Amino acid sequence: MLKIYENGAPEHPLMVRAPDWYIEHRYDGEDVLKFMIQDSHEAYKYIAEEVRITDGVNRYSVKKIDEHGGYVNVECALDLDDWREKFWKSFRTTNSTLKQVLDQIKPLAWSIVDAAGITKKATIEASEGKGLENVTAKDILNRAAEVYEAVFNFDTINKSIVVID
Repeated sequence: MLKIYENGAPEHPLMVRAPDWYIEHRYDGEDVLKFMIQDSHEAYKYIAEEVRITDGVNRYSVKKIDEHGGYVNVECALDLDDWREKFWKSFRTTNSTLKQVLDQIKPLAWSIVDAAGITKKATIEASEGKGLENVTAKDILNRAAEVYEAVFNFDTINKSIVVID
């Protein structure tokens, strides 16, 4: 069951039945929750951009609201705001494992699972000898996925990321 967050806790049940809601699982791990309700739905008054919604497994943030013909299509992205909080003016690592990079950038209270299985050592940089500029942990994570040829599954409720080789 979907629930809308208010005051930091899931409080408002969003009574939507399948197939009116589903999760689009993307290769990069950034799942998208999509659902459709009528504009007369009692919970619609709580839905706005950046409102948090949970399916009980992950927490999402509303990104798009499309109203038409008495119905509302809502699209939500995984709530990865923790990964956008820290900012680096310049970031570069050399000869590092994925685990070393992730330990350096992960947000507080987040855990990393299965990163030790990737033993490849690589350099995270924008170009030869030049660091990534003006980046968040999420930007670095995306670059690390390319460099180490890995993808991630996010558990935004328990604040963990699973590395998939």
